[in-house]
Amino acid sequence: MIIVVVKLNNIHKKIGTKHILNGISFTVNKGDIVAVVGPNGAGKTSLFKAIGGLIEPDEGTVLINGVAQSNQVNSDVLFLPDSSMLYTELTGYEHLEFIAKIHKTSNQIIEAVINQIGIKKYVNEKIRNYSLGMKQHLLLAIALIARPSLIIFDEPLNGLDPSSIKMFRRIIKELKADGSTIIFSSHILAEVDKVADRIIFIDAGRTVQEVNVSDSKIERAYIFELESPSNDIFSLFKNKEFNIDKFQLQENRLLVRLEREQLTPFLGVLLENNIILNEITNVKGETDNIYHELYGEKNE
Repeated sequence: MIIVVVKLNNIHKKIGTKHILNGISFTVNKGDIVAVVGPNGAGKTSLFKAIGGLIEPDEGTVLINGVAQSNQVNSDVLFLPDSSMLYTELTGYEHLEFIAKIHKTSNQIIEAVINQIGIKKYVNEKIRNYSLGMKQHLLLAIALIARPSLIIFDEPLNGLDPSSIKMFRRIIKELKADGSTIIFSSHILAEVDKVADRIIFIDAGRTVQEVNVSDSKIERAYIFELESPSNDIFSLFKNKEFNIDKFQLQENRLLVRLEREQLTPFLGVLLENNIILNEITNVKGETDNIYHELYGEKNE
């Protein structure tokens, strides 16, 4: 049974004469991980504030678990806009204690989360002494302690090193498995591909495209490193429903664009013709490709 956690209907918001949200509508189902992607100024943060109840739309409705969202505290929703929400004169531990009291979480859970995220060395220091990466780790810890119905992250990967990004990926999937619904934004499009179930592209306060990441019809770019390929390798793929105009051979590397459902038949052609494959690399995810088709050279 599909349970709708977030339902936006024709959301509009103006600041002065500028329309920052311009008729956005979409739904998010329980357990979904949804990425909101767009260039700077597209309206992502304003959208998150509307979902989180921090701003009230001029028109339209925001429903969270079937209830109209308002600018009152909703324990079902945790909005983590960025590290500026942290209080510089409090320690990391004091932040975790405060969240734990709201969500009736034990001190044992706090200690377990501190160890899981790896913030024990600095959790008792004041936030004013934290680097951006340390603050982002604390925000992840807050999410793990709260575990509400809906968690909204605004650019959670900023300031994280590769190992911390990998940890974020693991934690997001853990929260999903635990029943939380996740909405997040990021300019690191390769990570969006790895984490999100759905991607909503917005611009100028409007939804311009929605994509299910599992969609087999979305093209992906691959590099196949082959053992001594011949120049007539393209002929093997003629009349087999492949677009060989999208194939490029550079020495022993064959660059192709395929839909996900075409990958197995493609590998079958290589096998049938005794072509040795040394390595496959997925060079660009669908999010990167769609982003540049939609926005061109706009800032990511």
